[in-house]
Amino acid sequence: MYNSSRILIVIIFITAGIGFKLSPTPSHQWTPDVYEGVRFVR
Repeated sequence: MYNSSRILIVIIFITAGIGFKLSPTPSHQWTPDVYEGVRFVR
């Protein structure tokens, strides 16, 4: 019924997104620079 490879990809993306938001991943050193350089469209 469900394609297990699609579910695995979704879980990987969700985990990566949460990891980037919390910044415990190895990218924690440059995360503040990324957020500082982002231009928000309002």
